[in-house]
Amino acid sequence: DRVRCRWLEGKVAAAEVREEEALAAFAEARQEFVDRELDADAALVTLDLALLHLRAGRPAEVQTLAEEMTPIFQAQRLGREAALPPAARDAIGRL
Repeated sequence: DRVRCRWLEGKVAAAEVREEEALAAFAEARQEFVDRELDADAALVTLDLALLHLRAGRPAEVQTLAEEMTPIFQAQRLGREAALPPAARDAIGRL
């Protein structure tokens, strides 16, 4: 499906350190998943987006994404911290 291909394009761009391209691909895929009400997929692409922001030294953006994901993870009975990798949780804790 096209949105999953776009997500994969973002992963490739991120791996090749093409940040702007990766950000655009992840944001597009995330929005499409949200529009389709595919919450789990939206949350997973949001994690990729958060990691990209973290690598770029933007913990405030990571925190914003974590807050946006909170309702999804609460519905699954997980806190927002459970959704984030340890490095992201540490970065948010330093804000």
